[in-house]
Amino acid sequence: MKTHCYRTRAGRPKSGAPARHAEFAQMELHESSVVMARLNISSQRLGRLVKDGRLQCIEHSNQLGNRRVFERGVVDTFCAQYRENAGWMRIEDAAKYFDVSPQGFRRNWTDSGRLKTETDGLGTYLRVEDVDVAIKQNRTQLTARQASQLIGIEKSTLANCHQLGRIRPISGPGIDQFGTYLYDRTSVLALRQYNICQESAENEKDKA
Repeated sequence: MKTHCYRTRAGRPKSGAPARHAEFAQMELHESSVVMARLNISSQRLGRLVKDGRLQCIEHSNQLGNRRVFERGVVDTFCAQYRENAGWMRIEDAAKYFDVSPQGFRRNWTDSGRLKTETDGLGTYLRVEDVDVAIKQNRTQLTARQASQLIGIEKSTLANCHQLGRIRPISGPGIDQFGTYLYDRTSVLALRQYNICQESAENEKDKA
C-alpha cells in the first residue's frame, strides 16, 4: 500500500544545533540513518522509497532540525509486510530450493506466471505456501534444463526429441498459458532409458 510524504516547514534551526536523538526516541521517530541501517540500503534507495510513496516520512526544519524522519510504526509496518514476514521469502532464497540461479528461477517460475510475486520496492517476494506447492511439483515436473541434465543431453537435443514426439511436455506454450515447458519426470526417465538402449544397440552394431 502506497503512502505519502508530509512536510512541515517552520524555519531553520540555529547553526550548530546538536542532534536530538533522545527527543527522536521519545517521539517514536527514526532518523534516516537508522532506517537505512535497518533496511540495509543507501540514502538514494531510501529516497526512492519515499518518492514512490512506499514509505511515509516527515520532513522537519524546526525543533527536530533540517532533516527527514520516519515514524517508528510506519517503518515497522513496512518491514512486517514482506521483509520480516515469515509467510514470504525473497526470490533469491526460493531459487536455492530448486537448485537454480535466480535468473533461471524467474524464467521458469515467475516470468512464466507459475508463481505470483510481490515487491516492496527493494526486493521481490513469494508466498512461502506457494513455493512449498511448487517444490512438490518440482519433484515430478522438470524444466527443460533439468530434464536434459537428467537424460545427459543438450537442451537442443531435448527439443528435437520433443519435435519427433519421443517426449511431450505437460505444461508450456501450446498447452497452457505458461511460457516455458515442464516435463513429467516419468517421461524423462523413459526417454533416458530409450537413449541408453539406442546407444547400447549402436555399440553392439559397431562391434559386429
